[in-house]
Formats: sequence, structure tokens, C-alpha cells
Amino acid sequence: MKKVYIVLNIIFLIWIFFLIFKKKKNKDKDDVFESFINKHYKIIVFSLFAFVILSSFINLFKITLALHVDEVGMFHDAKLIAKYGYERHLQRFPVYLINYGGGQSVLYAYIMALIIKLFGDSIYLIRLPIAIFRIISFIFIYKLVENEEDKLKRIVYLFIFANVPFFIMNAGIGLDCNLLVHFAIISVSLLINAILKKKNSYLFLSGIFFGLSLYTYALSYIILPILLLLLIIYLLYTKAINIKQIILFLIPIIALAVPLILFVLVNQGIIEEIHGVITIPKLPEYRGNELNVSNIKDIGYLLFVIIIHDRFAYNSIRYFGTIFYISIPFAIYGFLSEIDKLKESIKTKTFNYSTIILLLFISGIIPLALVDKVNVNKANILLFPVVYFVAVGIINIFNDRKNLIMSVMFTYLFMTAIFLNYYSIHTFDRFNSILFVNQDFLQTLDYIENREEENVYFDFKNYKRYVMKEYIYMKYGLSEDKYNDSINGKYYKDGMPEKLDDTSIVVSDYLIEERDFKKIGSYYITTYDKEEGRFD
Repeated sequence: MKKVYIVLNIIFLIWIFFLIFKKKKNKDKDDVFESFINKHYKIIVFSLFAFVILSSFINLFKITLALHVDEVGMFHDAKLIAKYGYERHLQRFPVYLINYGGGQSVLYAYIMALIIKLFGDSIYLIRLPIAIFRIISFIFIYKLVENEEDKLKRIVYLFIFANVPFFIMNAGIGLDCNLLVHFAIISVSLLINAILKKKNSYLFLSGIFFGLSLYTYALSYIILPILLLLLIIYLLYTKAINIKQIILFLIPIIALAVPLILFVLVNQGIIEEIHGVITIPKLPEYRGNELNVSNIKDIGYLLFVIIIHDRFAYNSIRYFGTIFYISIPFAIYGFLSEIDKLKESIKTKTFNYSTIILLLFISGIIPLALVDKVNVNKANILLFPVVYFVAVGIINIFNDRKNLIMSVMFTYLFMTAIFLNYYSIHTFDRFNSILFVNQDFLQTLDYIENREEENVYFDFKNYKRYVMKEYIYMKYGLSEDKYNDSINGKYYKDGMPEKLDDTSIVVSDYLIEERDFKKIGSYYITTYDKEEGRFD
């Protein structure tokens, strides 16, 4: 069956190239198509919006199949922040989560905490924030493209953003960094509308969302300063805004950046950890040195990741890619078109709003090229401009053959239908990784919770032992001031005990020799080796 997907991609790619190089023009068909779009514009927009809502929630209730390790940690912290105001390491309202030691951006957890306050702490809510933000992003894309007079152009932009696999899959997993692309869309949309509609209130709001984006993913600490520098130079050069407006724009960004500047100083050992109304924590495993100039040689891999796929099935599906393989020629053409627009804009000193999106791409590509083993969720901010380039490419290529856009759109619809079918059915493919706690894991916990042994040891060759404990703590929570030593009459510990007696049970990811064991999926469970202690 999987070979069928490969064949379909080849067929549709050939079909797209046929349309691209088809020279025949038909003014009558173009007029009919444009007339149809204009007449049914609101219905089409509403239909796309409805599709975005439905596709954003497609996997919301499959949460019990598997949880990413960072979803477990985030949800545990969010529950505690909602109830007590501190996370699981007893840090009061931290600006950055400690998580498993290497840290985790905090905004997703605070949004999750608010949802918990409103609706309770159901596990089914973990992916609700990211699904909601995909819907919000679509609204802001709509507000952005409203600046186009041609309704056909607006529809193409909205259609591509609604249909590409990346945005559908991004809405299906609650990773903190996945919020970055959505805050980028909101920020850029507000900025563009502030300039074109001359609204300083939008400018200030844009600054707030740019500032908040710093709390979605640590790489934004580098991406945002580069973007701001390029934006200020470009906007002042084209006289799109003045110095006073620049200051108005920067005030909320700087204010929101201050706690994170302190966070960096704390973790560089320059100042001490700060405790007060909020906490500026020192991470046990600070990852501030993950960027390496030597990685620049792998920029080709970064480009591969953002327009093809990465190694993680929960980020991208290799049979479809991040943006569909049929989008690649459009993305390349659209990018080159935007470069030409930038040159023209600089030459004539005239503001072009799409240049802001191009500058976002340039600002992101530089630091992300320095990241070791980059993947789609790390590079998610780049998918906003890349998808925009796809839409630009379609519009520019078929500018004088507009009726062919209908054929392109039907091709995308067919690919989307096939993708959604695969995405809905092959859930295990996406979650079959050590990064996830899955059904094997959940069944194992249910089993040991029903055993009489009071000491439970997790002996794993990978870091999932931490996740098992975190899941248990996430499930049962904390006391008001500290962890309960005993949870439901059991003590959970790391590693093998020095002596295994009839009060103990061991869960491991490898077979312990010369011991009776029970196997649940990929997990081995061992007890005290005496006749009455053997498994049923």
C-alpha cells in the first residue's frame, strides 16, 4: 500500500508540471472562474475555516494512545501551576520550566493552566491549546490576505494554509515549541495591518505578540533579534513607519524580554537564581550552547527538513512531506518571486508587505542552520513563510491562466483526502518512539498499580524511566508543599534495588536474566523469585 503513495506523488507531480508548462490561455474560462470565486467568496472562506476547525481536532481524542514525554512534563507542571502557582520542581511561576533538566518554554504550560482552571485537568485537554491556535492563526492569515484586492489571491493563500500537512500535524501534538509558528503569524499579521491601515494600536499589539513568542521556544531568542534588526532597517528605509512608531513597537518586546535576559544571565553563571513573585531558575542541564557554526555545512539538510520531511513521524509523514511534494516547485518559484519584490522594494524605496514574511524566513534560516539535528518542530517558524511562498508561486505561475488554478486546487484536495485518511488510521506509526508513552506503557502502569508490592523500581536503558515517574506524578499530583512519598500506597524509585524481595517489583525495557517475568508490549516486569511470587 505504501508504494501506492509513492506512485501517486509521482503522478501528481508530473501533472503539476504539465499544468505549469501548459501554454494555452483561455480568457473566457479565466473570467468564469474569477466570477465564481467573487460570487461565492464568503462561502468558500467559511468552508475553509470549517475544514481548519475539523482537521485541527482530528486526533484530539486519541490522546490516550500516546503522549510525548514533553507533553507529560508540561501537563504535570500546568496542573500544579493552576492549583498551587508552582511547577513540579517547586519553582513559583517560573519564566522557564525545568522539565527533565534541560528546560522547556513556559507559555504552553501557562495557557494549559488557564484551560485547566476553566475546564478541569482532563488528559484530553493536553492538545487543545495547539489546536485552538491553528484556528486563531487561520483567522490572522485571513486578516493578512484581506490586504489583497484580488479575491482569488486571498482564496489561494487561505486554501494552501488550510490544506498542507504541516499545519494539520502541528495541531496534533502539544509541544511547547509548536506555538512559535502561530505567534509568528499573529505578530506579522498585526504588524502588516498596523502599517497598511496606519493603526498604532495594532503596532503595540504586534510588539506584545512578538514578545510573547520568546516564551514559546528558546531559539526565538536569536531569531527575533535578527528579524527586528532587519525589520527596523527595512521599515525606516521605505519610510513605512517612523522612529516614534518603532519605539512604540519595541516597548512591549523589550519589557517581555527582560525576564528571559535575566534567565540567560542566571544560566551563564553571571547572576544568582532569582526567587520572588516569579522565578528565574537555573537549569541543571542548560542547553545554551546547542548552536554550532560548524553545522552551517548542513544547511541543505535544514532545507530538506522544511520542504520534505524529518526523522520523526509525529512531525511529518514521508509519503506526503511537510507541504506535499507537489508544492515544492511552487515554493521555489514563490521564494524567487519574493526576492525580486525585495530588490524592487529597495530600489524604489517602496514598502511591500510580503517582504516582512521574506525577512522572517531569512531571520529563521540563519540560526536554524546552526542547530544540530534540526527537525520540523524546531524549524516550525519557517513553515509560515514557506507555505506563503507556495501560494505566491501558484498565483504568479498561473497569473495569465487563472482557470488552471482550479485544477491545482482539486489536486491539493485529492492529496489532502489521502493524507487525512493515512493520518487518521496510522496513529501508531507516529507514536512508535522512545519519545512517547504509549498503550504498552499505560497497560504496564495499570498492571503494577493492581499488584500488592509497595516498592516499584524503574530500570531503563533510556530516559523513559523519568517519564514513567512523571506520568504517575502527573496523574496523582502533589501535596500542597511537596511530593507525596507514597502514591496510592506505592513508592516509585529509579534503578534496580540492591535486594529484590517480596515487597518489590521491577519494570524494565530489557530482560533481566534468570528471573521470572511478565511482558507487556516492550516492557518486562520482574518480582521476587519465589514460587508464590511468580506471575499468574
